Amino acid sequence: MRMLIKKRGSGKTTELIYASEATGFRIITPTIGMAKHIKTQAEKLGCVIPEPMPYTKYIEMKGIYHDKGVFLDEVKYILDNILDNYFGCHVYAGTLSNDLKEYCEGSSHYISHPISHTEYKEMIKRILGEDTQ
Repeated sequence: MRMLIKKRGSGKTTELIYASEATGFRIITPTIGMAKHIKTQAEKLGCVIPEPMPYTKYIEMKGIYHDKGVFLDEVKYILDNILDNYFGCHVYAGTLSNDLKEYCEGSSHYISHPISHTEYKEMIKRILGEDTQ
């Protein structure tokens, strides 16, 4: 799983919308409100994407959808809830390798400047092609 690490309000969800349109992968969110917001945002951008949905609904519908892959928006909140349910108590802390950000920045897939919708779609196709080789 690749992580898109950027500041709040920097366009991470917009990038996921473009990637969803390019790949056909559904966007999974922490809440139904966030899923509705993404659908509205995609419409405003002129993007056609699979129906975004909260992770709880996606888990309930497991087996009905035959997605080849999904994108997670706000993965921290999804993991918080899933892990709390799995362990039966709140998970207060976890570790993550300190080199993740440097790994992402050193990757040929790291984007430090705005790019066009078309450029983004082409980049996603290249990334997915590399992952399947």
